[in-house]
Amino acid sequence: MEVVCKKSDNLWVKWIHTYYLKGGNVMEADINNNSSWIIKNVMKRRYNISFVQQVWDKMLQMPKFSIKEMYTEMIDDNTRVQWKSLFMCNRARTRALLTLWLICDGKLATKDRMCKFELNSIREEIVKWMEVVHKPREWNEELPWIIRSAKGKGWKTSMMKLTITETVYGI
Repeated sequence: MEVVCKKSDNLWVKWIHTYYLKGGNVMEADINNNSSWIIKNVMKRRYNISFVQQVWDKMLQMPKFSIKEMYTEMIDDNTRVQWKSLFMCNRARTRALLTLWLICDGKLATKDRMCKFELNSIREEIVKWMEVVHKPREWNEELPWIIRSAKGKGWKTSMMKLTITETVYGI
């Protein structure tokens, strides 16, 4: 966003100014429906700049743009998810991690399938094998327990993350 505002001598920036902005101001340009997804997202984020105007002005004055500083100012506490600990140091396969992420985010209808396929009995066996005292429940009640169990660095925590992720993927 910074390079677009400064009209840097860059082919991509020149193209943005010619094709999308048509010589206008970044903050006042309309978002075109046939724009690429990245352009739409960049242009939608420009309204967040008003919330961090001081940081934005400071960034424009600096010779180098710090994306980390801008990100920390712009991030909202509501965008952080509770289940992020399930993915830290999880050694499960990438496809299993993606499936778990979609389920936790509520974007995959597999939760209904998990209830039908006796996921509770499968998890009960895994939890018993790991010598953890816990009786599995429905997914919405189970997720907070899984999140609590996934915090830590021990081998049991790693195994818990792996088994939950792979079990969910297998179903």
